Amino acid sequence: MKDKPLAEVLSELRSRLTKDMDLLAKSQLNLVQASIAQELLSGRRTVAELTEAIHTTRPGDPDYTTQYSKIRREIREMESRGLVVSQGLFGRDKPYRLTQLAVSRLTEIQAIRTTETRAIPRIDTALYLSVMILGLLLVGIVLYMETGPMPFLALAFTFAFGGGAAFCRFIETLRRIT
Repeated sequence: MKDKPLAEVLSELRSRLTKDMDLLAKSQLNLVQASIAQELLSGRRTVAELTEAIHTTRPGDPDYTTQYSKIRREIREMESRGLVVSQGLFGRDKPYRLTQLAVSRLTEIQAIRTTETRAIPRIDTALYLSVMILGLLLVGIVLYMETGPMPFLALAFTFAFGGGAAFCRFIETLRRIT
Protein backbone atom coordinates (compact mmCIF):
# COMPACT_ATOMS: atom_id res chain seq x y z
CA MET A 1 0.00 0.00 0.00
CA LYS A 2 1.38 3.34 -1.06
CA ASP A 3 1.43 6.24 1.45
CA LYS A 4 -0.13 9.60 0.62
CA PRO A 5 2.26 12.35 -0.33
CA LEU A 6 3.13 14.72 2.49
CA ALA A 7 1.60 17.71 0.70
CA GLU A 8 -1.78 15.94 0.45
CA VAL A 9 -1.76 14.93 4.11
CA LEU A 10 -0.90 18.48 5.17
CA SER A 11 -3.62 19.88 2.91
CA GLU A 12 -6.25 17.59 4.48
CA LEU A 13 -5.04 18.47 7.96
CA ARG A 14 -5.17 22.19 7.14
CA SER A 15 -8.74 21.94 5.79
CA ARG A 16 -9.94 19.98 8.85
CA LEU A 17 -8.26 22.46 11.19
CA THR A 18 -9.81 25.40 9.32
CA LYS A 19 -13.26 23.80 9.56
CA ASP A 20 -12.84 23.12 13.28
CA MET A 21 -11.63 26.68 13.93
CA ASP A 22 -14.64 28.08 12.03
CA LEU A 23 -16.98 26.00 14.19
CA LEU A 24 -15.15 27.15 17.32
CA ALA A 25 -15.46 30.79 16.27
CA LYS A 26 -19.19 30.35 15.66
CA SER A 27 -19.57 28.97 19.17
CA GLN A 28 -18.03 32.22 20.49
CA LEU A 29 -15.36 30.44 22.52
CA ASN A 30 -11.62 31.03 22.31
CA LEU A 31 -9.14 28.15 22.70
CA VAL A 32 -8.70 28.59 26.47
CA GLN A 33 -12.47 28.75 26.99
CA ALA A 34 -12.88 25.63 24.84
CA SER A 35 -10.33 23.86 27.06
CA ILE A 36 -12.20 25.01 30.16
CA ALA A 37 -15.47 23.76 28.69
CA GLN A 38 -13.85 20.43 27.86
CA GLU A 39 -12.72 20.02 31.47
CA LEU A 40 -16.12 21.08 32.83
CA LEU A 41 -17.84 18.45 30.69
CA SER A 42 -16.36 15.93 33.13
CA GLY A 43 -17.96 17.67 36.09
CA ARG A 44 -17.52 20.58 38.48
CA ARG A 45 -14.03 22.03 38.78
CA THR A 46 -12.42 24.88 40.71
CA VAL A 47 -10.13 27.41 39.05
CA ALA A 48 -7.13 25.71 40.69
CA GLU A 49 -8.18 22.32 39.29
CA LEU A 50 -8.71 23.83 35.85
CA THR A 51 -5.28 25.49 35.96
CA GLU A 52 -3.61 22.20 36.86
CA ALA A 53 -5.49 20.27 34.17
CA ILE A 54 -5.10 22.75 31.31
CA HIS A 55 -1.61 24.15 31.94
CA THR A 56 -0.19 21.21 33.93
CA THR A 57 1.15 23.55 36.60
CA ARG A 58 0.77 23.14 40.31
CA PRO A 59 0.80 25.67 43.16
CA GLY A 60 4.41 26.60 43.80
CA ASP A 61 5.47 26.40 40.14
CA PRO A 62 6.97 29.66 38.84
CA ASP A 63 4.22 30.40 36.32
CA TYR A 64 1.29 29.02 38.32
CA THR A 65 -0.09 32.40 39.44
CA THR A 66 0.06 33.74 35.87
CA GLN A 67 -1.77 30.72 34.50
CA TYR A 68 -4.26 30.79 37.39
CA SER A 69 -5.03 34.45 36.63
CA LYS A 70 -5.59 33.67 32.95
CA ILE A 71 -7.99 30.83 33.75
CA ARG A 72 -9.81 32.98 36.32
CA ARG A 73 -10.19 35.80 33.76
CA GLU A 74 -11.59 33.41 31.15
CA ILE A 75 -13.98 31.91 33.72
CA ARG A 76 -15.27 35.41 34.56
CA GLU A 77 -15.74 36.12 30.85
CA MET A 78 -17.65 32.86 30.37
CA GLU A 79 -19.67 33.56 33.51
CA SER A 80 -20.68 37.01 32.23
CA ARG A 81 -22.02 35.39 29.06
CA GLY A 82 -23.96 32.74 30.97
CA LEU A 83 -21.79 29.80 29.95
CA VAL A 84 -20.56 28.73 33.39
CA VAL A 85 -21.98 29.15 36.85
CA SER A 86 -20.75 28.57 40.36
CA GLN A 87 -23.01 27.41 43.16
CA GLY A 88 -20.67 28.44 45.96
CA LEU A 89 -21.35 31.77 47.60
CA PHE A 90 -18.17 32.30 49.57
CA GLY A 91 -14.56 31.28 49.32
CA ARG A 92 -11.89 31.32 46.71
CA ASP A 93 -12.25 27.75 45.48
CA LYS A 94 -15.78 27.74 44.11
CA PRO A 95 -16.61 24.82 41.84
CA TYR A 96 -17.87 25.85 38.40
CA ARG A 97 -20.09 23.92 36.02
CA LEU A 98 -21.40 24.42 32.51
CA THR A 99 -24.88 25.86 31.99
CA GLN A 100 -27.46 24.53 29.54
CA LEU A 101 -26.62 27.44 27.24
CA ALA A 102 -22.95 26.39 27.16
CA VAL A 103 -23.83 22.78 26.45
CA SER A 104 -26.06 23.81 23.55
CA ARG A 105 -23.27 25.99 22.13
CA LEU A 106 -20.82 23.11 22.46
CA THR A 107 -23.19 20.83 20.57
CA GLU A 108 -23.19 23.45 17.81
CA ILE A 109 -19.45 22.88 17.49
CA GLN A 110 -20.17 19.23 16.75
CA ALA A 111 -22.84 20.38 14.26
CA ILE A 112 -25.55 18.52 16.17
CA ARG A 113 -27.59 21.71 16.29
CA THR A 114 -27.28 24.29 13.56
CA THR A 115 -29.49 27.02 14.99
CA GLU A 116 -27.96 29.91 16.91
CA THR A 117 -28.51 29.77 20.65
CA ARG A 118 -29.10 33.09 22.37
CA ALA A 119 -29.11 33.82 26.08
CA ILE A 120 -32.21 36.00 25.64
CA PRO A 121 -34.47 35.00 22.73
CA ARG A 122 -35.47 37.73 20.28
CA ILE A 123 -39.16 37.44 21.20
CA ASP A 124 -38.29 38.09 24.86
CA THR A 125 -36.22 41.12 23.88
CA ALA A 126 -39.19 42.47 21.92
CA LEU A 127 -41.47 41.82 24.92
CA TYR A 128 -39.12 43.64 27.31
CA LEU A 129 -38.84 46.63 24.99
CA SER A 130 -42.62 46.77 24.47
CA VAL A 131 -43.25 46.80 28.21
CA MET A 132 -40.69 49.57 28.70
CA ILE A 133 -42.32 51.66 25.96
CA LEU A 134 -45.76 51.06 27.47
CA GLY A 135 -44.43 52.17 30.84
CA LEU A 136 -43.03 55.36 29.35
CA LEU A 137 -46.33 56.06 27.58
CA LEU A 138 -48.18 55.50 30.84
CA VAL A 139 -45.92 57.94 32.67
CA GLY A 140 -46.34 60.45 29.82
CA ILE A 141 -50.13 60.23 29.98
CA VAL A 142 -50.16 60.69 33.74
CA LEU A 143 -47.75 63.62 33.78
CA TYR A 144 -48.48 65.57 30.62
CA MET A 145 -51.93 64.78 29.25
CA GLU A 146 -55.28 65.58 30.69
CA THR A 147 -57.39 62.76 29.33
CA GLY A 148 -60.26 60.79 30.68
CA PRO A 149 -59.74 57.62 32.67
CA MET A 150 -60.27 55.22 29.71
CA PRO A 151 -56.94 55.68 27.90
CA PHE A 152 -55.12 55.57 31.22
CA LEU A 153 -56.93 52.40 32.36
CA ALA A 154 -56.43 50.64 29.03
CA LEU A 155 -52.74 51.47 28.98
CA ALA A 156 -52.33 50.55 32.67
CA PHE A 157 -54.01 47.17 32.13
CA THR A 158 -51.86 46.45 29.06
CA PHE A 159 -48.74 47.49 30.96
CA ALA A 160 -49.62 45.26 33.93
CA PHE A 161 -50.35 42.27 31.70
CA GLY A 162 -47.20 42.79 29.60
CA GLY A 163 -45.11 43.33 32.72
CA GLY A 164 -46.32 40.05 34.18
CA ALA A 165 -45.54 38.21 30.96
CA ALA A 166 -42.10 39.83 30.77
CA PHE A 167 -41.39 38.88 34.39
CA CYS A 168 -42.35 35.23 33.75
CA ARG A 169 -40.15 35.07 30.64
CA PHE A 170 -37.28 36.67 32.58
CA ILE A 171 -37.55 34.00 35.31
CA GLU A 172 -37.53 31.26 32.64
CA THR A 173 -34.41 32.81 31.08
CA LEU A 174 -32.65 32.87 34.46
CA ARG A 175 -33.52 29.22 35.06
CA ARG A 176 -32.20 28.24 31.63
CA ILE A 177 -28.92 30.11 32.08
CA THR A 178 -28.18 28.90 35.62
